[in-house]
Amino acid sequence: MVVNDTPVVTEVTETQTKEDLLSEGSTSLSSLVGDNNMQQYDIIAVVNHLKTNDRLTVTIEGCEKGVSSTETDGYIRGILMITDEDTQNQCGSDFEITIPKLAANIPTSNQNTIQTDTDLLTVARNILDTYTGRNNMADHDVLSVAQTAQITNPDLTIGVVGIEKSVATTDAQGQIIGTVIVTNTASHTNVNESFTMTIPKLQSAEDLAYIIKDNFSRTSVDNYSVSEVLLEYAESFRTNGNLILSIADDEKLDATTDADGYLRGQIVITDIANNNLQTPVFYNIPITKLPSTTPVTTQPTEQTDIQKLADYVNSSLTGKPVINDVTDSMVNDLVTRAVALKAAWYDLDENQVEVTVNGLQVNTANYAIPGNANCIVKLKDITTGQTASFTLNLSIPVIAEDLAGLAQAVHNNMVSNIVTNDDTQIPLTVDAFSFAQTICSTYGVNGQSLGVTLLNFQKNPATTSSAGSITFDLELENISTGEKVQRPIQLNILQLNSNPVPNSDLDQMATQLKTMLSNIYMNNPVNEAEVQSVVDNNVSRLFIGDCPVTASVSNIEIIAPTSTVDGKVKYHVTLRLLNSVSEIDAYSKFTSSTGTIGDGPTDGETSDELNQLASYIRTEISKGYTTNTLTPELAERYVTFLAQRAYTADVALPVNIDLYNWELVKATENTSGFASFKVDLTMKATGDKKTVDIEMIIPATRDESTGGTIGNGTVDTTDLGKAKNRLTEFLNDYNPSNTTSKELLQANLTTLASSYGVTVEVADFEKIESTSTTAGRCKFNVNLSKVNAVMTISFDKAIAKVTSPSSSSSSSSSHSSSHNSSSIKTDSNSSNNGIPKAISPTNESHKIEIVKAITSNGLVASTPKEVITSSGNRIVVSSLSKDNIFTGAVVTSDKATQATEVSVPSNAKIEGVYKYIPELSKYIKVEDGVGIAEGKVVLPTQQDSTYFVTTQVLPPAETVGTGWAQVNNNWYLIDNTGNPLKGWQNDGKGWTYLAHENSAMKTGWLKDGSAWYYLKDNGYMATGWVKDGDNWYYLKENGSMAADTTVDGYTVDSTGAWVK
Repeated sequence: MVVNDTPVVTEVTETQTKEDLLSEGSTSLSSLVGDNNMQQYDIIAVVNHLKTNDRLTVTIEGCEKGVSSTETDGYIRGILMITDEDTQNQCGSDFEITIPKLAANIPTSNQNTIQTDTDLLTVARNILDTYTGRNNMADHDVLSVAQTAQITNPDLTIGVVGIEKSVATTDAQGQIIGTVIVTNTASHTNVNESFTMTIPKLQSAEDLAYIIKDNFSRTSVDNYSVSEVLLEYAESFRTNGNLILSIADDEKLDATTDADGYLRGQIVITDIANNNLQTPVFYNIPITKLPSTTPVTTQPTEQTDIQKLADYVNSSLTGKPVINDVTDSMVNDLVTRAVALKAAWYDLDENQVEVTVNGLQVNTANYAIPGNANCIVKLKDITTGQTASFTLNLSIPVIAEDLAGLAQAVHNNMVSNIVTNDDTQIPLTVDAFSFAQTICSTYGVNGQSLGVTLLNFQKNPATTSSAGSITFDLELENISTGEKVQRPIQLNILQLNSNPVPNSDLDQMATQLKTMLSNIYMNNPVNEAEVQSVVDNNVSRLFIGDCPVTASVSNIEIIAPTSTVDGKVKYHVTLRLLNSVSEIDAYSKFTSSTGTIGDGPTDGETSDELNQLASYIRTEISKGYTTNTLTPELAERYVTFLAQRAYTADVALPVNIDLYNWELVKATENTSGFASFKVDLTMKATGDKKTVDIEMIIPATRDESTGGTIGNGTVDTTDLGKAKNRLTEFLNDYNPSNTTSKELLQANLTTLASSYGVTVEVADFEKIESTSTTAGRCKFNVNLSKVNAVMTISFDKAIAKVTSPSSSSSSSSSHSSSHNSSSIKTDSNSSNNGIPKAISPTNESHKIEIVKAITSNGLVASTPKEVITSSGNRIVVSSLSKDNIFTGAVVTSDKATQATEVSVPSNAKIEGVYKYIPELSKYIKVEDGVGIAEGKVVLPTQQDSTYFVTTQVLPPAETVGTGWAQVNNNWYLIDNTGNPLKGWQNDGKGWTYLAHENSAMKTGWLKDGSAWYYLKDNGYMATGWVKDGDNWYYLKENGSMAADTTVDGYTVDSTGAWVK
């Protein structure tokens, strides 16, 4: 063994700070030589090149440019700003870049060549890509940003189209995307490029509290300081308009020559977007005692004339109402008019007063909440050079409802779409409703009171010889007031291609459909409408979600049954997918129609009951399909279940069932499979026997996933590679628990890989169960094999600690929040009458295991179906039924979305959508963003949450609302998203503490950090003297217990108790 005795030196690189980047950037810009074509984004790029910390953001404010000529130099100057995204702290400095004057011996016209459309397009697109967007930016605001690009060619114009916005939240950035277009009006040509403007994450109340506390800790005050100054200082750090700052419990003690003073209180941050929840920032800033030689008071200096004018302008304009779209120039006009009105009163010439407006911040109003705008106004007396500045606060009134404007916006959105012959009234209504909900607040409309209807709906289908159209009247209604607005709409359908395009997928689907239809049993006689309904139903079963294929039936022919041959109906089916067509000749069999099951022999024919039972079993099996994992045992169990269901529950099954001639052809990615077998039905009493031939369809997986990459970087497209990729994705999201077993994993992974013909083996399985104090561990290997190829996936993850039930206080009872993690179940001992207790989807068992039948009250849950929605969200849906009638569905969601669609039967009357709260075993009704239409429910979802779509109104005992809720002797505070809050919370009456482990309200003594607090029996934080047992304790104004000090002349020891 060779030993390398050379010491290894590890270089430690310090994280670049905002001050570091500002210094480096300023130095670089000071030495930069500019030119007349340099833009703002070029300067940002220079500084970004020096950046090594991705959490720093570079922006330029107040940028000005003066172009150079052959006579004079030009310049670019402004303020370089560096923002730390973690703390939102900023620093900045002025910069100026010199643009050298043009060489005299070169004609000026050659210095600035004619600007082309592509030159201008590049500039405009770069400006939009680097601009920092806002949630309240309208389309015209985006256009204004694009038009800041310097245009030197008068034939060129700038426009933006196709703007879409995803708003920023406190958890994620938003973005504005669209297309910028430069048009040459002389040549009538245009060029375009897409752009993406980033909207920074919204500042959370916790972020702002941290920034305020950090800056206040370095702030000094004196006897002339007031809390309002601190509030204004705190306001300077606020970037989220939903956060409102106010002062509470402020107190001041002036310093003297003998003792220090203080300025203390609370800055309360109210989040109006989150149920007006409040976050306090306690401050206690010392005022250093005065030097003995310094007078306590000073003679105030006399105000200048410009300061007096500034005071007047501020007082006269404060609170003046403006609009959401207020701009710097609008405010400048307001101030200028006020100056002109009163300047002469203060011996000033209004024409010699310069007005500057900077830092305009707008918190927009909506239909319910007023907004505000504030900015820094600077007045300068040009004659004397004296200046005066102040912060101007303006109000934005609640927006008056503009239902007509909203209707026009929805109209403009809809008419820009191209529809097809397959579009119908319901989906178009849902689309209109969803779009209206996203923008209604902009027009002062309450989304909860908004109704959308499409009246006079007519469709003129397109043909191969002409285009078509869909026309209707869009009606928006304010349900609260009864106001209605209509807009006529015509949507165009493109002319069909006269030459159908070959489509192998559609042909394969047609073949699969033909097999499915051959196993369908229809009643005799049958008409065209009934055949069409059967075909449509089976076509839709080939898809998850909306079906893009239409089918039409023709040439129906009835073949009557004989004594030896069953009757059948033959027909022609035409399938269409866009411009592709596939045609098949199909048939379905007739069922027997005499007698009823369980009536016994009639007219001496002992086989009649068996014929009816056989027909019933065939018909029921033809309604569904199976999977590659079906076994003879499961098939026989299913047939037995169907046979028993044909009789009443109190009748013993009168037949023996024997299954044989088993054959299973597994489905693959592109081809369907089947399971075929024979079943002998033998009457126990008579020995009569009926043989039934059964074929169950296994649909093709149509899995479009690819495998991982092989060593050379190419994609592994083999079945083994695809299976490995699919299982790897599953295991990446899989969180093991104490209930995880090798057998369950084996079954689940085998199901996932079965469509690829891959064998799965779970090997080397090890599990260490977790406890309430220690995490566990689960690890194993998954061996995949096909023919002679083998692949292995290794898994090793921690098992989270067990959350044990805990007491909310010394005087409150414990509350258990555990749930059955393997099924959706109904507690028959409770009063919920069959309401499913859907468990939290963070427990992987809910997403993996087959949901068991809900036995209580006759509810039955279907096998969970995984659906990937159009928004990319994965949901798992389990339908609920009673006596074969749909009663609801349990839906688990992987991601947070604004609109997730869930399919329901078209005849289902949905009464509501509820979110399940695992900690409380209760439901909260979801109102905002829910749309209910025929065959579809649209709902907003949160990450890892469970929802209950139901045809019943849940009883009050099973639900909670927002605010305080009492459950099992514990109190909880529910926010407007249905989540129980944790930690310190202020409900407007006082401070309370909700336990992190189970969200229950605490009472009694609480240790938070190094401080002790006392929470009264009603949960509110105590202040002042409190008696607990035989001892008295003093709680300070911020709630923390005093210790080792003297209060009001009384001494308290290290435990906080008064020393008597």
